[in-house]
Amino acid sequence: MKITIIGPDNSRLIESIANGKKVSLKGYEVFVDDAYEKEKKLKRMNESAFGWTTSICVSVVTAILTTIVWYIALR
Repeated sequence: MKITIIGPDNSRLIESIANGKKVSLKGYEVFVDDAYEKEKKLKRMNESAFGWTTSICVSVVTAILTTIVWYIALR
């Protein structure tokens, strides 16, 4: 089993885990097996989709504004 712990760099946490002491994981994210890789992949996909939709929205707004400016100019 693979455990990935994401959080503040704290050498005492690692030392306590290695020595079998009780630890508090408050402020940390704990992932088991390949859950961390799946989470990173999902975040990348969401960021990619956000960039794609933002690009489309900017293009549509630009086209609308250009149409309005031409309409006013040719009036």
